[in-house]
Amino acid sequence: MADTIDVMPGLHQKIVLDVVNSINVAQDVERVQSNRSRIRHRLMDSITGAGGRRQNAINENHTEAIRGLFDFAVELTKSIELTNSVTTQINKQLVEVHKNIKDLALGVCEINDRLEQFIGWSEQRIGQLEERLKETSIEHSAHTHLERAFAKWAAGRLNQYSPITQLYLVIDDLYWGDFGELCKRYPDSQACKNNIGHAQDKLLIQLHTIMETESQIELPKWVTGSHNIPPKEQQSLSYMGDWATKHLHFPRTATNISGSPTVGVPLQFDCAFAVTRMWKQSMEIRLNDKIN
Repeated sequence: MADTIDVMPGLHQKIVLDVVNSINVAQDVERVQSNRSRIRHRLMDSITGAGGRRQNAINENHTEAIRGLFDFAVELTKSIELTNSVTTQINKQLVEVHKNIKDLALGVCEINDRLEQFIGWSEQRIGQLEERLKETSIEHSAHTHLERAFAKWAAGRLNQYSPITQLYLVIDDLYWGDFGELCKRYPDSQACKNNIGHAQDKLLIQLHTIMETESQIELPKWVTGSHNIPPKEQQSLSYMGDWATKHLHFPRTATNISGSPTVGVPLQFDCAFAVTRMWKQSMEIRLNDKIN
């Protein structure tokens, strides 16, 4: 019947109307019948058969009305059963949808937790990459600074100073520039250790070139030419080496204006000794003081 109602939506109203009409007809016939209750009316209706016909009409309309109501009640019951069945299915689907929504909510919460963990990991990783990039940039700058300092020395731009002073000036240049920045910020890094080893090798090579020997050299040859430095340069050199007052020996010898020997400086030493001692006192001691 549901399919029929979809095509003919007025079917319910037609059924009700027919039932009502049947009841109305039965009532009209009964009213006529009640008005002919006198003896002569009953006798005349009995002779003509009108009373039987009226009674039959009443019975037929009652029967038709009852049948219509019965059919309507049967269809209504089926419709209610179908509605209940559909309602049950909808309830089941709603329960399933509710469960799925709950599972989805749990999934969203889990995804949110993982997303927060990923964001935290990403921020940490980005911080590490930024720090590594900064370290790499400093490493590159330190290497460039190292090459530039030795290129200036090899080009003869420090020839006006004594050999020991030249050695000091190059190491001091490295300390104050990007090379020293690498050693101060990343003293335990492999790049720092590699650059220090490379610098010490280049210092030794350049000293061998200047002194033209690998043998022991008298102290006067290490400090020769100090008296020819102009007074202003002597003052600047003394100012740059004022930190060396608490560290005697090589830094004091290289930076004092008189060029006279300092307590603790040997009378003879080779290039390797000069590089080792000057590096330790001019670079390592100051770096340790800076770090501490």
